[in-house]
Amino acid sequence: MGDPKRFRPDSVKPAEHFHNPIEADSFRPLPGTDRDKFGNRFVSSGILGNPEKGYMDKDHPNARAGFLISPEGQRLIKANPGLLSQIDGALVLCDDGEVGKSSKKISEILSVAALDQGGQSKLYKFFINGSTYVGKTQTQQEISVYYNNQSYVTEMLQIQTLAAEKAKQLEQINVALPEIYFATSQFMLREFIRGKELDSQATARIESPLIELLGEFLRQKRRQDSRLWSGVKSDLNYSGQDFKTNNFIQEESGRVVMIDPFAYYNLKAKNSRGEFLG
Repeated sequence: MGDPKRFRPDSVKPAEHFHNPIEADSFRPLPGTDRDKFGNRFVSSGILGNPEKGYMDKDHPNARAGFLISPEGQRLIKANPGLLSQIDGALVLCDDGEVGKSSKKISEILSVAALDQGGQSKLYKFFINGSTYVGKTQTQQEISVYYNNQSYVTEMLQIQTLAAEKAKQLEQINVALPEIYFATSQFMLREFIRGKELDSQATARIESPLIELLGEFLRQKRRQDSRLWSGVKSDLNYSGQDFKTNNFIQEESGRVVMIDPFAYYNLKAKNSRGEFLG
């Protein structure tokens, strides 16, 4: 499927003695099935690259490479044969700086354009057979204990968990989360939200309820599942405590979509002065 390294991190290790924290501890298939409670499947790296490769996950050095795919993601890939290899090729061009704000045609079914870059991710628009999606890639290529990032597989599970367990509370304040189609350690494809960014006046009604909801949710999750939620904090505020209004898009219907509810702070990462970042 082209160069597999964008679907598998560069920090590879022999397949011996693999520990798979994502699949064993966070991806939990229902009894007698290969799908979890969200309908996801976790596919090891055999279909995406060398099956004898792994990567350094946020708290373990030997995680098997692979990707997490939702039912919607499966339908998208099935409807567009060759899509993964074409995305793979597009990401090589993105990394090489050959993709700008203007749309670049990759194939008859795929074009890509740069969107933005945050502290932990670079964002791109993917135009697939006439529909628009958002792709996220790591700003730092290697997932390791030295960097302030986490696998997108983990992030996908975190967002799905919040959407499922707090659906009623989010609906009460007319807030939703984007659909995620699939994720690898270094790439995620999600729904593109059409609408407008909000200012502080527009987000005033949801600020307090969301801060309280996410705070309570994360405290509960850390007690229940330290593996999945280690180092995860709410991404609703800047370091100066101002509310991140650009983290929200208001659709034409009035519903507000919260794009990135969480940020990961590596508890072992240090800055140039040797100070812990987490």
